[in-house]
Amino acid sequence: TLSLRTEWVSRTLSGVDRSAAGAVFDRTQLGEQLQLALGAEWRSGSTHLATRLSYALFREQYLLDQRGGATLDDDQDNRENLGELHVQLDQALGDHRITLGLDELYQDLDSSRLLTFGHRFRASPFLQDEWQVVDDDVGLVLVPGARVDLDSQFGVQISPRLAVRFDPFPQLVLRASYGWGFRAPSFQELLLRFENPSVGYVVEGNPRLAAESALSLEVGLEWTPLAALRLAANFFRNDVDGMIVVVTVEDSPTGTLFSYANLTSAYTQGLEASVRARPLPELLLSASYTFTDTWDQE
Repeated sequence: TLSLRTEWVSRTLSGVDRSAAGAVFDRTQLGEQLQLALGAEWRSGSTHLATRLSYALFREQYLLDQRGGATLDDDQDNRENLGELHVQLDQALGDHRITLGLDELYQDLDSSRLLTFGHRFRASPFLQDEWQVVDDDVGLVLVPGARVDLDSQFGVQISPRLAVRFDPFPQLVLRASYGWGFRAPSFQELLLRFENPSVGYVVEGNPRLAAESALSLEVGLEWTPLAALRLAANFFRNDVDGMIVVVTVEDSPTGTLFSYANLTSAYTQGLEASVRARPLPELLLSASYTFTDTWDQE
């Protein structure tokens, strides 16, 4: 099976701004986005091979024209090229379903807002085994896996993960997972320099940023006591080293300078709960609640 998708979007925004000092600006933004994607899939028995190749071009032109003067005029042309390749092979072997694949990313960004030209390449092989340990009235599935990120800026990062699903009886599903995570800072966080003189602030990237790494735990359940009633709850906890946050570098009468920094240690945790009921075929009722707790341990 072959597929081809193309898309082009053009959006123009215009408006009039006034600064705190009374200067008036005519603002025009032209955003253009081109996307191309080619996919191929092949199935034969218990084997499934899927590939996807995509390219995207993002261009933004920004013009700020001061009425009655040119001191605060601003003219920018920002361009980003993004290429991605995804290859995944799924193979069933008895009680196992093996997934083997590779993700590749190529990105470059050129903008007058950046301190320097941005360029990045990342290759990420991954492997997973979905093991049906028990497949009777009581179900048990184990899913170990690992991903390796080979990043041109941040070296080698290994992210293993283990997930388990247990169905003690058909109406109840229990899930749990534990794993490591990795996130490289974006070009904007590393290199961006954006000035908004009409409001009085500057955002400047931090090229010394490190990548984020995390240990994540998730435990959840789904209970369906009746065919028309489903209850679900999920607890999550993420312990993050090097979490990237926005910080205020300088705050003065002439303006505020924002940048980015790594926190030595932080965590996010919370609870998600939901209930879904269909008392009549024509009526669906649902409610949900989420509690999130975060802490900067510095």
